[in-house]
Amino acid sequence: METNVRYLILTVAHDTECKCFWGMEKLKYFAMALLVAVSAGFVSCSDDDDNGGAGGNAPGSSIVGTWEGHNYNYTERIVFTAEGGYMSVTIFDDPSTSSQSESGTYTADGKNLTIYTDSGWGYPYVDEYEYAIEGDRLTLYEPGYTYVYYRQ
Repeated sequence: METNVRYLILTVAHDTECKCFWGMEKLKYFAMALLVAVSAGFVSCSDDDDNGGAGGNAPGSSIVGTWEGHNYNYTERIVFTAEGGYMSVTIFDDPSTSSQSESGTYTADGKNLTIYTDSGWGYPYVDEYEYAIEGDRLTLYEPGYTYVYYRQ
């Protein structure tokens, strides 16, 4: 009897087609959602954060949190942690282009934001922006470009 059951299971497994029920586009968004969900554990709020967090340029404003924006030909989700950590996931509009992710650290003071990521060559890659927070809107400025994100 045991041999017959094994034969039946193997026959069913062999005759069944394996179909992926998610396309690549849905898989990319799932990966981005998973990254954000995992990173939410790293973002903390505390009562002793009286100065608006790590930066911010208005009383009570804070860059700490999750932000998302659509810029040019991609959607980007950024997480800034209270401890100075930074994560970013970029999903391009063109489905033939792979998504990208990066992580590192940041500093924010007044109106200046500096992001440090691993260059892959043993030294950090540095991005510098001026920034403004108005309600749930984060705007990053660099010469020739403006990026807009919304708090999630």
